[in-house]
Amino acid sequence: MELLNESMHRENAERPSRKRKLSDQTIEGLVASAKAPRLTEQISSTTGSTLLYCRSGIIPQAEVSQQPSVQSERTTGDIPALPLRQQLYELLIQHFDEETAGKLVSYLLENERSGIWFYDVVDIIGINEKHRTACRQEAIMSEIVITFFETHTVYKIGSSIEGTFASGEKHDLDAIQCDEGYPVFEKIEGPASYGISFLIIRELTTPDGYVKLQLVLNDMQCTSSYIPTMLAEKNFIDQYCKIDKCGRIVLHKIINMPYDSHFMSMTENKPALKVKNFYGISIDHNRAYRCTKWPTFAHEWIFRHRLFGWPTNSMVQQLSSLGFFVVKKGHPLSTEKDLLWRASFSLQERKLMFSLTDVQHKCYTVLKMFNREIIKSNCITSYHWKTCLFYMIEQNSGIIWTRKQLFVCINSCILLMLTWVKSEFCPNYFIPQDNLFAGTLDESQKFELESKLKELLQDGYNCLLNVKAGKMCDYYRTRESFDDFERLYSNSKCKLRTALYDRWKDQVVIPLDIFNNCILNQSYNHANENVLLFIQNLWSILHRIIDTKTVTEHTTEETKNALSSLLPHIYTCLASNIAVIAIQNTNSKVRDFLLFGSFAYFTKGTISGRLKFISVLYAIGLYEDCKWYIDQQERDIKKTPSFCGCRIYNGYESADRKKTQYNVTTCVSFLSSELPITPDALKYEMFKYFGISVTKKRKSSHFIPMEI
Repeated sequence: MELLNESMHRENAERPSRKRKLSDQTIEGLVASAKAPRLTEQISSTTGSTLLYCRSGIIPQAEVSQQPSVQSERTTGDIPALPLRQQLYELLIQHFDEETAGKLVSYLLENERSGIWFYDVVDIIGINEKHRTACRQEAIMSEIVITFFETHTVYKIGSSIEGTFASGEKHDLDAIQCDEGYPVFEKIEGPASYGISFLIIRELTTPDGYVKLQLVLNDMQCTSSYIPTMLAEKNFIDQYCKIDKCGRIVLHKIINMPYDSHFMSMTENKPALKVKNFYGISIDHNRAYRCTKWPTFAHEWIFRHRLFGWPTNSMVQQLSSLGFFVVKKGHPLSTEKDLLWRASFSLQERKLMFSLTDVQHKCYTVLKMFNREIIKSNCITSYHWKTCLFYMIEQNSGIIWTRKQLFVCINSCILLMLTWVKSEFCPNYFIPQDNLFAGTLDESQKFELESKLKELLQDGYNCLLNVKAGKMCDYYRTRESFDDFERLYSNSKCKLRTALYDRWKDQVVIPLDIFNNCILNQSYNHANENVLLFIQNLWSILHRIIDTKTVTEHTTEETKNALSSLLPHIYTCLASNIAVIAIQNTNSKVRDFLLFGSFAYFTKGTISGRLKFISVLYAIGLYEDCKWYIDQQERDIKKTPSFCGCRIYNGYESADRKKTQYNVTTCVSFLSSELPITPDALKYEMFKYFGISVTKKRKSSHFIPMEI
């Protein structure tokens, strides 16, 4: 220990240093008593060393006003820094005695072999680029096709799109549903082209990160004095609005929210509408409204001085152009909690998560595992750890995020969280004055969390014995046994293959589900069984898909790839109904022309379309051609795994049945308008259920899926 201190003293003597203390920030409003943690930053004149982190996350007041034109994007080589060993020691000494701090520094930095082993294990259990990319692609495709047909804009958020879970591990599905029909503004500019909108209201006592939403009709800011003249809007105001202490009519409930739904629930002062146990998973729908401009109360984030250029100036500008959401969540300490809405930067957080390196992504995922299986506290959530990670990346050189130092980075984040817990202040990444611990962390919880975080730091790699996710505890327990490692590795590899297959499967099933429940339900019902009108409706949707360049903030390529997944189903349905008209036409030339045209569309319908074309050949008596095409498709079906998406989502198959049919069946559906091209044997299979007990849901279905 004395040698370590002597070495550090010698390094300080050789490197002239300067100290800079962060100024205290006064937190206004209802959280005035909470203070941000303050660390002393020591900067050496020597360049090229690795900087772990230099401050707690609150930006000095002098740096807040710095303009983007002079904002620094320097690299590590321009930043003077203390050696990593000394920085770790100085941070640990704030929470431990000298001997313990010295031992922890040596344990973390001198155990590179264990660091590499740990990285490889995290990668093996599915926290890797392949799984992360597959989750992202599936989620983006899903939200594009859903948004294309929904009145709300849908964004997937959380672990389902970030891929922050081990292969085979259960995870929730989180999404934001933004009602674009009710725009939000900080300032009313010019005449409005819509009926109802909302104006952001912030008062001196409004907590940082929260707003009120005042009702605006055309250009009129509504107050209680206008109520007698607002007869047409009376029901809306009575149902969704309240009058605040200044007489403003403000929104206090989410519009058209199904609060009384039997299968959905909403916790008080929580923004998410929860769907529990939807085919074994939980879904959180966060209803939101959007302001398309960056909030003035978050300008500090745009002008923040970033020593290491993360995020870059170009990314900052891109993220600020996305505006922000407001979600129904009041500040826990506010007397007007039911009237407040919280500013949400979910789109910005999502894009920042996409930009993470592999090591940073692994770091956050492991922190979530530790939080869920070791810390187990409602006071610290995955959002707190995400905030912690963002500050760590922003305030540190990219050099520390290496394979061998993954565990060091994780412990550095835990150290930062421990500092926040001690100070009872966790700064919001976009609005640092907003304390994410406000109203949740009392003295007993603070003491318990400090103890758990310290114990987690002292346990080192032994903490992995408590992590069951991905069987990480088994990997650590049997790390000296090659045979046991091979067994675990084989099992993890199998789970990863299954997880990747599931992500691919979803990219096939979701478009089919959208086609069945959105396109067919809308187009077929509106046509009232008029085949020509139905074809016209399908043509309209087809042209709309082809003409659409982008959906929400997605790129042209992402939009094209997602919407193109709907085309095979539309082409097959178009071809089938054109074929029906063809075989019923008495004019042979018209008949042949239509059949030839339907064949061109059938070939665009992938395997399902080609199988349906066989039924057309059978219906018109071309049995030899029918047999030849069946032989051709049999080879393709054996090469291409497929499944019946209708049965997966209708939910009337057992779990065991689902697992086996994924690989062996292909979904082909027939509408009632397509009976003329449906072989008699298939008609029998489709209608044999009539006369026996079936659920009301299946009786009312407009089509019946067939397995071939």
